Amino acid sequence: MLLHRLELGQVQAHLTKSLKPNLLNSLLGALSRSKTPAKAIQIYSLMVHSSFPHDHFTYTFVLKSCSLLAHRHRHRPLGRQVHARLLKSGHHSDLFVQNALLSFYSANADADAARRVFSGIADPDVVSWTSLVSALARNGCDAEAVNAFAGMGARPNAMTLVSLLPACSALKALDIGKSVHGFCFRSFGGHGSNVILDNAILDMYSKCGDIVSAQTLFGEMPRRDVVSWTTMVSGFARNGSYKEAIFAFCEVLLDGEVEPNEATIVSVLGAIASLGSLSLGKLGAFVQGFGFVVHRYRGMAINGRVKHALQLFSLMLQYGAQPDGIVFLALLSSFCHAGLVDHALEIFDAMSKVYGITPQKEHYTCVIDAYGRAGKFKLAEDIVREMPSERDRHVLGALLSAYKVHGGDEAKCERLKELLLGGEVGAGGGTYALLSNLLADAGRWEGANAVRDQMAARMVVKTAACSWIQV
Repeated sequence: MLLHRLELGQVQAHLTKSLKPNLLNSLLGALSRSKTPAKAIQIYSLMVHSSFPHDHFTYTFVLKSCSLLAHRHRHRPLGRQVHARLLKSGHHSDLFVQNALLSFYSANADADAARRVFSGIADPDVVSWTSLVSALARNGCDAEAVNAFAGMGARPNAMTLVSLLPACSALKALDIGKSVHGFCFRSFGGHGSNVILDNAILDMYSKCGDIVSAQTLFGEMPRRDVVSWTTMVSGFARNGSYKEAIFAFCEVLLDGEVEPNEATIVSVLGAIASLGSLSLGKLGAFVQGFGFVVHRYRGMAINGRVKHALQLFSLMLQYGAQPDGIVFLALLSSFCHAGLVDHALEIFDAMSKVYGITPQKEHYTCVIDAYGRAGKFKLAEDIVREMPSERDRHVLGALLSAYKVHGGDEAKCERLKELLLGGEVGAGGGTYALLSNLLADAGRWEGANAVRDQMAARMVVKTAACSWIQV
């Protein structure tokens, strides 16, 4: 729309030349519904300073903008100024204006002002009642909010119920909450028509301690967003089902339906923390739980989920828990699968220098694998030489993978064959097969056959690989 592209200077110039309230009200209305409601307030200020005539649409749109910006406290005085202006203008008896005022005071949790406005409405509609219930509930007047709902002179809509349910939660009024749930089911054709309402009911059950009903509702919801999942995770944790909270969080990751946000992560970390008493310094359960959750990221790291592993790690440190080798192994695995060699090296270096943890062969294996995936063959060899602990089949397998990526020379392949066949390093079937294939690719058929013969002599069997996909 052309009005959206008008500069404030152009609008001000227009105001001094023409008095067309419909045009400016259209602009106010469009801006109040946009992502930039603050611009509607700027336009209104220009209208006031230009002595532009106002009507009930003007007040309705600017009050709506003030409501949307309630989190910015500097707009509260403006809303009250608008209230004073409309009292003088004679538009204060218009139902749309009165509802806009109610919404404004509700958004600012001013129950007293909301009561006064509501008492002046001759014939309140469902919007009026919803705004009153919301204002009372937001201001902690929970019993009064329930009573107002019970005395409604209009049929409640979904937003009325969304406004009421927090009051039920605060009062632990499970019976009332269940009645609201039943009314929703009968009135709106079951679950799924309004995910915001479903989430509000879910939250009510959780906060009233009925986690079984919450699970039942969650399972019946055809559409679930990040709020739904976060409510379940926090609900389990709130009701002492800490392991279930962690499993629910892992379901979020594995399901891939939604992307967990910071609230989801904070909720699961709270559950992990509660498994051990952080106040007494018993961090073992916290760290183990963290490692379990981060391990769930490994298979999905290639899809960009590594950032969540870093978020979890950062929040874990904020909780005051010190990571152990399991946590670092989970992080290194995530970085390795994502091909983030630099990140892997930073974490590997920080293990000993910052956290005083001695890397084990599993950590070295991850770094070798990361170098191999990146084709940095020489650096992978250097890591193997630096290892203070004995090399096992996993280290050998990682180095073989690096050779396969970069192409190792015959001398290196021969040395690896001697380590394997000489029994210096135990190996599984996959390692034997990889070395045999590597030698065959290099045209060294005699060496490849020797590896296969030794594999048969030691009765080592390679398990066939397979993948599963759910359709």
